[in-house]
Amino acid sequence: PGAARNSWNWGTGFFGSSKVKPLVEVPRSERAARRTQELIAQLEKEMAKTQHQSLEERKRVFKDLQRRFHPDKNLLEEESATLAFQHLMDSRASYLKGGR
Repeated sequence: PGAARNSWNWGTGFFGSSKVKPLVEVPRSERAARRTQELIAQLEKEMAKTQHQSLEERKRVFKDLQRRFHPDKNLLEEESATLAFQHLMDSRASYLKGGR
């Protein structure tokens, strides 16, 4: 009682909108767009080679891909790594089921 509470609502954002923009964005440069496609092609190739392996092997490969392509591990090309990592995560369910 007597103390004013901060009325900021962290869930509504700066302008009061509760809508969150998607994290996937278009790369800013032509070079970043090409690099993003190269990274996604690498991911697809790795997953295609192992898609018929056992579930345990696919989990191991997927975890390795997460480590290798995580944006925090690719600071020099963070934008491209972020988009490739998002593609990887979007492919997770179908890859772990064994079909792509």
